[in-house]
Amino acid sequence: MRNFTRKCSNENSVGSSYNMEWSEDLERFGGVNIQNLTPESLNEVYAELIDLIGMENMLIIYTHYKGQQVTYPVKLWSKDYIVKQIRNEYNGHNVGELATKYGYSDRWVRKIVNSK
Repeated sequence: MRNFTRKCSNENSVGSSYNMEWSEDLERFGGVNIQNLTPESLNEVYAELIDLIGMENMLIIYTHYKGQQVTYPVKLWSKDYIVKQIRNEYNGHNVGELATKYGYSDRWVRKIVNSK
């Protein structure tokens, strides 16, 4: 059995960092030597992740989230952030522009700027 440890560092969007130490041993990955993995040998979602973020990052996601269903919101930014941005950028005449920029309806943007 071949064991080795790799330390991975990354920063998330708010600037805090995490360190994850993981041992890529045969037992952890179902008795398969991960050094010989190819995208063709994986479930489709993991092969897609390899295309997007690479093998090593896919394995980090697999290790952390395996067995869970993960859904991502359609909107990247939080509602509080969008409200703040709209209020800061509103000039009295740009409701449509802000609605388009942030992906909301004109009505919703008007509601935000009128609720100051």
